[in-house]
Amino acid sequence: MRPSPDRPVDLAAAPDPVAAFRDAEDTGRPVLLRTAGSSAAPRGVVRSTGSWTRSFAHVSALAAIDAGSRVLVPGPSTSSMNLFARVHAAYVGARIVELPTQASHAVLTPSGLDALLDGPVPEGLAAVVAGDRLSPALHRRATGRGLVVHHYYGAAELSFVAWGAHAEDLAPFPEVEVEIRDGEVWVRSPYLCEGYGAVDGVRPGAGPGPWRRSPDGFASVGDRGHLEDGRLRLGGRPGTLTTGGATVQVGDVEAVLRPLAHGDVLVVGAPTNGWARCRPRCSPTPPTSSGCCRPAATCSTRRPGRGCGSGCPGCRPPPPARPTGSGSRTWWPPAPPTYGGWPHLAPPRSDVPTSVGTP
Repeated sequence: MRPSPDRPVDLAAAPDPVAAFRDAEDTGRPVLLRTAGSSAAPRGVVRSTGSWTRSFAHVSALAAIDAGSRVLVPGPSTSSMNLFARVHAAYVGARIVELPTQASHAVLTPSGLDALLDGPVPEGLAAVVAGDRLSPALHRRATGRGLVVHHYYGAAELSFVAWGAHAEDLAPFPEVEVEIRDGEVWVRSPYLCEGYGAVDGVRPGAGPGPWRRSPDGFASVGDRGHLEDGRLRLGGRPGTLTTGGATVQVGDVEAVLRPLAHGDVLVVGAPTNGWARCRPRCSPTPPTSSGCCRPAATCSTRRPGRGCGSGCPGCRPPPPARPTGSGSRTWWPPAPPTYGGWPHLAPPRSDVPTSVGTP
């Protein structure tokens, strides 16, 4: 029995995701991209194949990728940026290669670019960098080694939003309109997804996800930002951290850990050698005399009043009680920005434009 024409093709479940994308296009079916969720029921982003293929000509022109290109995509196809790169390469006839020394182009995260620069790279290699903020300093380091560097900002739900040389040079991608509404980035373009769908027959878990769409066709995933001289300056997404090019919903991680903890759980991010690392902290409930969040049977070095002192995250020290907001709902202070860097993005300014677009 042939699958329903309305049922999305789960690309991550296919033996060959690129071939599955082509088949979906031929049969007129939407595709599903799995997000980097951490809950038992991950979210899937549903989009038409046309929402990707519409941007192919623009990417080819901006990055100078054609049938003669040799493209290195070292990341897994479970990441939408890597899968897009492989699908785009197949459509233009470019060849996927395995080694940097074989490549004319490379699709990398900033941490991947940083690691690449530690070894030999061919002169004139073009790097397309996404998944996290590309700093001007890393851009200078790469161009100093003879690389041509492109940077873009997007999301699995929005696809391309802005393109430039680095994080402080991002202008709206072709056919994209950008508006700032209450400090959030809102986008209208032909590249938007259709919403969230079921993964393995399970509806999206851990809440509806960050995707929102307004009646006028603009959409947002909650990223903060502002416009300055036609450039989009980004300030991260509350409640998330970015690691290895993947945006992790902190609430999803907390939901998985909470049933395993003795008390409430707070997950924060800490940079570690260019990567972000989740650091769970648990608050004992009720408090124990030792202050240790581990059961006695699993913690052999508990000391009265001092905790176990052996790496237990709740013993260095436990965080204060989670404060309550209106309606007795508990909340944690907003996480620091993970895309725009430090400090926190200031409130929207009245002296800069709130919308910009490209023809």
